[in-house]
Amino acid sequence: MAGNFELVAPISPQGEVSITPALRVLPAGQYSLSATRDGQQATDATRPVIQPMDWKPGQPVQVRVGHPGLYRIRISDQAFVPRIAIELLAAPPASVAAESAALKQVRETIQDWSHTHPGWALHPFLRVYLESRSTQ
Repeated sequence: MAGNFELVAPISPQGEVSITPALRVLPAGQYSLSATRDGQQATDATRPVIQPMDWKPGQPVQVRVGHPGLYRIRISDQAFVPRIAIELLAAPPASVAAESAALKQVRETIQDWSHTHPGWALHPFLRVYLESRSTQ
């Protein structure tokens, strides 16, 4: 079962984002990584490219996404078993602090609701929240 992470990251002028914070629980090793933009139709031109990833804890990992928006990043092990699923909002650097704080607040709200009324699905709710923010 893959670990789920939702995060906001600043997009660099080169169109890259860091996914290092989501990898903190991943053991060192050889993995494969794929990134797709949310809402993109699957064609030969937009099909995610699977690239190798040699992960060493503490080492920064940059992923080229190109443009601001919501991306789904999947990390699989050498047996193609999904290990981490990341919903990433690539945002302009000036808006990252506000977007990160808002994501944190939404996460805390859902967790509070779950204590009062169990059954709230945290990760799907946060994915939809990030999707709504990607259109802003």
